[in-house]
Amino acid sequence: MSISHGTLNPRDLIPTFLEAVPMRLGILRGDAFFKGDKEFKRLLLEYEEHSSQPDWFMSEECSNYFAELMKLMQDVAPHRHIFASYPGDSSDFGWWPSYIFCDNIDAHRTGMNDYHCIACGWSSEQVKQYQGD
Repeated sequence: MSISHGTLNPRDLIPTFLEAVPMRLGILRGDAFFKGDKEFKRLLLEYEEHSSQPDWFMSEECSNYFAELMKLMQDVAPHRHIFASYPGDSSDFGWWPSYIFCDNIDAHRTGMNDYHCIACGWSSEQVKQYQGD
């Protein structure tokens, strides 16, 4: 599921990512929710504190913040999904099924992988079901 496309600028990506977190937190339960919620609130406050400073977006501090935000985005990812830029389009960020990053992707697509892949946890049948085949 794509949430941002067409930019690599942290000034655009950070607020877009922060807007997507509550949607995912609304699905999580228990410890995952509380850990994600606490980290989200911390990152949101930090963003609000620094976002009005134009130089902040080009600073090492912003780079570190962005890395923490990327980790949070992964922490709230759906089961067997990865938060990343889409392979072949580095400006398309979202939660993608982990099989598309798998070294065994050709086996998944051709149906030769009828077991659960150790690398990504998907079988060819699950890939077909996910894709709606």
